Amino acid sequence: MKASLLSALVLSILIISISAPAAYATEIISEKDVIIAQGEVIDDDLIIMGETVKIFGKVKGDVIAIGIDITIDGDIDGDIKVLGEEITIKGNIGDDLSVAGSDIEIDGLNPDNAMVFGSDIKIGKNTNIKRDLLIIGTTINVEGMINKDARLYGNDITLSGDIGGNATVKSESLTILPSSTIEGDLNYTGPEEADIKDMNSIKGDITYNQKAKPQKSYLDSIKISIDFMLPLLLIGFLIIYFMPGFIERTDKIIRTRTLISIISGITGLIIIPLVSILMIITIIGTPISLMMLALYIMGLYISKIFIGVTLGQYILKISGRKKQTKYLCLIVGLVALELLFMIPFISDLTKLIALPLGFGALIIARYEILIKNKKK
Repeated sequence: MKASLLSALVLSILIISISAPAAYATEIISEKDVIIAQGEVIDDDLIIMGETVKIFGKVKGDVIAIGIDITIDGDIDGDIKVLGEEITIKGNIGDDLSVAGSDIEIDGLNPDNAMVFGSDIKIGKNTNIKRDLLIIGTTINVEGMINKDARLYGNDITLSGDIGGNATVKSESLTILPSSTIEGDLNYTGPEEADIKDMNSIKGDITYNQKAKPQKSYLDSIKISIDFMLPLLLIGFLIIYFMPGFIERTDKIIRTRTLISIISGITGLIIIPLVSILMIITIIGTPISLMMLALYIMGLYISKIFIGVTLGQYILKISGRKKQTKYLCLIVGLVALELLFMIPFISDLTKLIALPLGFGALIIARYEILIKNKKK
């Protein structure tokens, strides 16, 4: 992805995150591969953007790291905010930790508080969180020590570490191993009771809130797909009618810059909600953050339109139909997408590709229009 595009995506997070006292300046590094070697000392806040980011030295301020493969194994005096795909964080941290990514491993840290958003998340046994932990993910494994409260939301959650306060869990599956202790209460929600190996390891009360497993037939799935697709078709027809040039632009981006679109989409999916949350936390940007979230949700919703047009165009082309309209392409493409979403195994892969691809094409197209207008 072009550095200018990445800079545009992270502009908001830079504005609200670099709020250190005047004693600190800010050092910004933007390269393909960035390494802060062991023994190297940075006296300022540090912002790093790159495909590969590795920090083994010491940073006397806050750290913001954005990339694909990120490793932090040094001494950080301030906060750590990380956005990436493959993330490994060790070493020492003087303040809070905020992480968003795909595969995340945290081990050896002792932050005050920690917020983690991702897919596969592991909190290693050498981690000691002084206060609270919040995790939202898919597969979650907590082996370390949380001195206060833990809030865990995911599909498959395994606890083998210690929680000094209360534990609140919402999951499809919860396993608490014998090595785990919860000094406070356990309040969990799921379709089935937790697998608690040693009931005596929970010192407080246990509250189970049963959540029924949804039972959907194929007819129900078809009805839901139709209900979802009809308003999307209407919005798509309006975009095609009023903004045909924008549809042409996104179609070309999807076909010719597929990988860049996916990377842009993943970056946007991670950064925008995190920026909004941070702005709400800082209070100063609540109205802007709410508007940003609204645009984010709208963008996610209509991103299927752009994928549908390109997919429908391809299907009609290989079927031998010479006369095509964008309206017909949209109808065929959206129907094909919904059918793919209903097929087991293929459904997850399709969603994993289609969502960031369409969202990324939307971001790039809008960015290019802004740059074009600015030059004019």
